Amino acid sequence: MDAAPLDELYLRWLYDQVALVDEQDESLTYWTLFRQMFTTKFLWLVQRDENRLEDGKALRHVFLREQGIVLNRKERGWIEIECSFLELVVGLANRLEFEAGGTVPYWFWRLMENIDLRGYHDGVRDYPDDVVEGILYSVMFRQYSHNGEGGFFPLREPCEDQRGVELWYQLSAYVLEHV
Repeated sequence: MDAAPLDELYLRWLYDQVALVDEQDESLTYWTLFRQMFTTKFLWLVQRDENRLEDGKALRHVFLREQGIVLNRKERGWIEIECSFLELVVGLANRLEFEAGGTVPYWFWRLMENIDLRGYHDGVRDYPDDVVEGILYSVMFRQYSHNGEGGFFPLREPCEDQRGVELWYQLSAYVLEHV
């Protein structure tokens, strides 16, 4: 199995974690956005955020196990490729489900709403890819408000500037304030 079909199977699996794969209504599908998020490597700036990337990459092991896929020697490097933006968000949603209850889809779409990506469904044809790219990079490079507005975890009353706080502590503060 080469990487392209494996990537397609994995993308479909990731999509299925948070949305209906077989949905036909383009106002309810997000394949274009998900592909862009999947092909965008998540870059981290704050120390220990690499731990959240590991959460995203750990999804690959779950996928392989659930699908009964055994990688050959040539394919084993697939496990180690960098974490995508999509994997990071699904990984955060998994953490939120564990920490705060709810479901992975609920938390995934709440995070997507927090970073203003919820409206970019497949029925929206008039936005250039660079609009979404700008949002993704704005989130990664912490170009959001001090209270986290524009990032994954906006707070009403932050104790410190969220742009310098690792994602785990942002997530924890968000759960305490919103749940």
